[in-house]
Amino acid sequence: MPTADSVPQLSALRRIRALSWPLMVLISIALGLAVLIAPLELVALLGFPRFGSLHNFVSFGGMGVGVVFGESSLQRYPGFILVETLTAGQRWLVAAIALACDACNILALLQLRSLFALYSRGIVLSTGNVARIKKFGLWVAVTAIVVNASGRLFVRVLNTPVQGVANAALAVIIGAMIYVIGYVMEVAREAELERQEFV
Repeated sequence: MPTADSVPQLSALRRIRALSWPLMVLISIALGLAVLIAPLELVALLGFPRFGSLHNFVSFGGMGVGVVFGESSLQRYPGFILVETLTAGQRWLVAAIALACDACNILALLQLRSLFALYSRGIVLSTGNVARIKKFGLWVAVTAIVVNASGRLFVRVLNTPVQGVANAALAVIIGAMIYVIGYVMEVAREAELERQEFV
């Protein structure tokens, strides 16, 4: 039988679970797409420069390397490069850049999905939650640095403009803030456990 004090807690827990489940589903879809697209990009870069009349183009945006198929007229736009015009060395380097950016994005999404999976099961203030918040903050910062450095390398190697690179400084600050929030939660949780043991 729930006590008067536990009724608001149970209500809050139900709301957290109800909000977290759809977010976990959306993050899972994003994670699945990222995991699916990454190897396809590598195959397109290294093995299939064109499909019939469609050409394979590579570009660099805020999240890293992007591979698209389109008509040859697409090369008129700045930042779109025909893969078939690249040397083998350039293709391998672009593939390595794509892999680094994709891996960082996937690892950040994985931590976020794991966090909301815990929330959707009603686990809110566990050590698992704190660890995932800290790891997500860490991967946000690492991803920003990797994508920014990759964009600069992309420009240098292919001598072409990029469509946009995420603001690494801002993303690193946000990632660091998320990490610190996780650390504060960890310290607060330990203090609460000590208080309960003392009482």
